Amino acid sequence: KLKGKQVLMYCTGGVRCERASSLLLNSKLGSEVKGVYQLKGGIEKYLMEMGKGTGDDGDATTTTPKGGYFRGKNFVFDKREAISADNPDGDGGVVRKKSKSNKQDIRGNCC
Repeated sequence: KLKGKQVLMYCTGGVRCERASSLLLNSKLGSEVKGVYQLKGGIEKYLMEMGKGTGDDGDATTTTPKGGYFRGKNFVFDKREAISADNPDGDGGVVRKKSKSNKQDIRGNCC
């Protein structure tokens, strides 16, 4: 399905994409794709950079919304747990689990 196409890889912080793009390029399929690109620094860096401005990407002909075009939350592997453009400090230490007595979601400290 990738033959003749451009491939864009992105991940949380960019490390896995570095490895995956190298693996792809060095595989048989690597010679069949038009190009392999990755989001440098991953979604985390993208959110940090796009969250700084007012939404204007500096080009007079386009306007990028604050936080860029990423929607939702990005899971990170530290105490922040999940970050977004509106919440760069993350949800921090919150997990959802079912209560045995009422079977509704409750929140508690993770680690």
